[in-house]
Amino acid sequence: MKKNKNAFTLEELSKEIKNGHSAKVYEMLEADVLGGLNNDEIRAVFRALMGLRNIDIINLLAKKSHYFPIEMLDIEIKNHKDKDFVSNVLNKYGKKFKFKEHGDRLFEVACKAECKPYLLFLLGKGLGESQYPRLISGSDTLLEVLNEIKVKALHPDTVVTFYVEAAIADQNEKRIQELIDLDFNIGAINSNGKTACEMLREGIESYNYGNDKQGKTEKQRDLQGLKTLERFYAAYTD
Repeated sequence: MKKNKNAFTLEELSKEIKNGHSAKVYEMLEADVLGGLNNDEIRAVFRALMGLRNIDIINLLAKKSHYFPIEMLDIEIKNHKDKDFVSNVLNKYGKKFKFKEHGDRLFEVACKAECKPYLLFLLGKGLGESQYPRLISGSDTLLEVLNEIKVKALHPDTVVTFYVEAAIADQNEKRIQELIDLDFNIGAINSNGKTACEMLREGIESYNYGNDKQGKTEKQRDLQGLKTLERFYAAYTD
C-alpha cells in the first residue's frame, strides 16, 4: 500500500490500535492516515478505533468524516464505563450515523448503552420499532423511555413481543402490569395470528436450553414467566 504524505500506512495504524497506543493513533489520524482508504477499510478501521474507547479520537474522526459507518458500533458493552463511552458518542455524534437506514441497529445499541437522549431522538423519528421491546426488560432509565412511546401507533407484532419480553424479564409481574397500565393490548394478535402467550409457549418448546443446570434453570424461569403471562391474559381478556 502507498504511504501518505506523512509516511504512515494502514498497517502501521492497525498495529498501533492493536497495541492500544492512543496517542500515536491520534497523531496518525491528524496526519490523514485514513486518506485514500476504501469503504471496507474505513469500516474496519472505525470499528477498531471505537475499541480504544478514547473520545478525543472520536472527536477527531468527527472532524474528518461526514458520516460514521454503523459498523463502528459493533463493540462489546459490558460495564458502566463502556455504557458511558458509547452514550457519549451517540449523544455527540448520533446524527453522523445514517439513522434512517440503521434505526433498528442504533436503537439496539442505545438500549445497551442506556442512552436515553438518543433513544428519545430515535423515537421522535419513528425509527427502530422492532427493537422497542428491549425497553421493558431494561433498567429504570429504559422504562422512562417506554413512557414516551405512542402505543396506539405500534404494530401488533411489536405489542406481542413486548409482552413476551416482559414475561421472561426480572420482576415480570411488575413489567407486565406496566404494559397494561400504559394501554398495551395484552390480547394483541401478531401477523402470524398468535398471542403473546402462544408465541412464548412456542419459543420455549423450540429453544434448546441444554441439559446442564443453567439450561434447566433458564427453562424453569421461562415456564414460570409463561404461567404469569397466562394469568394476566386470562384476567384482562375475559
